[in-house]
Amino acid sequence: MGINYVSVGSHYVNGTQGGEEIKVFKVQIHPNYNPNVSLA
Repeated sequence: MGINYVSVGSHYVNGTQGGEEIKVFKVQIHPNYNPNVSLA
């Protein structure tokens, strides 16, 4: 199962309130992405 839609401009993590829902055309992973690096 992949990502089908993204929410832009919403103040909520879940649901469709307060933003625009856009259908995903393509998922592009950044070549330098490292899921093991913490942003905190």
